[in-house]
Amino acid sequence: MSQVTKPILLDETGKEIAGALRQQNALLSAMARGSVNALASSWKDIHNIVREGLAAEIFHVGDQLIVPWKDVAADKTYEVPLDIVHFGNVTLKNGSVVPAMFLQWHYCTPFGVQFDHQENEQASESSFLSDYYYYEAYTDGEGKTRYKLLVAGTDYAVGDSIPSSKVYYHSSIKDSAGYIVNYGYNRWSHSALRQFLNSAKGVNEWWTAQHLGDVAPEQLATKAGFMSGFDEEFLSCLKPIKVTTALNTVTDTEIGTTEDTFDTFFLPSLEQIYAKPQLAGVEGEPFEYWRLAVGKTEPNGWYDTNINPAYITYALDAKTSAQIVRLRSAYRGYSYSAWLQNSTGSIASYTANTALRFAPVCAIC
Repeated sequence: MSQVTKPILLDETGKEIAGALRQQNALLSAMARGSVNALASSWKDIHNIVREGLAAEIFHVGDQLIVPWKDVAADKTYEVPLDIVHFGNVTLKNGSVVPAMFLQWHYCTPFGVQFDHQENEQASESSFLSDYYYYEAYTDGEGKTRYKLLVAGTDYAVGDSIPSSKVYYHSSIKDSAGYIVNYGYNRWSHSALRQFLNSAKGVNEWWTAQHLGDVAPEQLATKAGFMSGFDEEFLSCLKPIKVTTALNTVTDTEIGTTEDTFDTFFLPSLEQIYAKPQLAGVEGEPFEYWRLAVGKTEPNGWYDTNINPAYITYALDAKTSAQIVRLRSAYRGYSYSAWLQNSTGSIASYTANTALRFAPVCAIC
């Protein structure tokens, strides 16, 4: 007599069948709706498909989903095309690793926001404090205002009264060249733009200082937080995910080489748009959308000698108007400059205090 040594339906077989059925149901659901656009009418269905790990079976990189977004302060609503740019796993705040579908604005925002305001808060305390580094303004040979870092023990003594006859600026960020006082700080975790992207609060409510001497962005008084423009159905599909960003080598060496944040919305890095990174392998894997769009076997280089039409991004409010679009990557050799996509299709960098437009990313997960 024959003997059964294993259950007729093995556990691994059952899992394979269950997985196949889930995939079949997902495909039938998509077919019943007839198209990706029809399926996109239900964010809940899309969310379920992503959570089952089946998004790449239903959707394709380059497909577009449409979501309404309102510029609350201007009382104007836009229909925003979101490009599916990548499929992959993400890490949540609780440490869970889950499947995700990355979406990025096809057009950039209808206005710009400062990455970080220049750190030019005037010292108002009565005496020099150990919590701050102090800077003094001067005019260089070209007539431009510059800032000199003062040396404690030489230029002033902690605890001494601050002379009323002089104006000093202070920040808890030490920049020997004084550039952050003039041009802002390029650290993503402290950026005003990151706060804007991840807040649903109103005008004058979405920003708080991230360090002593941090200065509010100009747009705080005129714009509501970015997330205030979306409906709850869409936002319910998103979660803050771990985003790793390389730090600059001027002011942040004591912090480390990279830093993690958990963001619902974030700007892509050099690496994620398949451009040459300054520190490879840390700021996220290249998005498949950008790898295909760039059309090269190696990441695209920088500056005008490496122009690539794929990087030209147009405005949501003027779809034939090419714009400069901010990235989150710091220019690592400076304290004040962050990378961007130029309106000509080149990759370059510019001062953090300049308000530029952006094409943010989020992850359904």
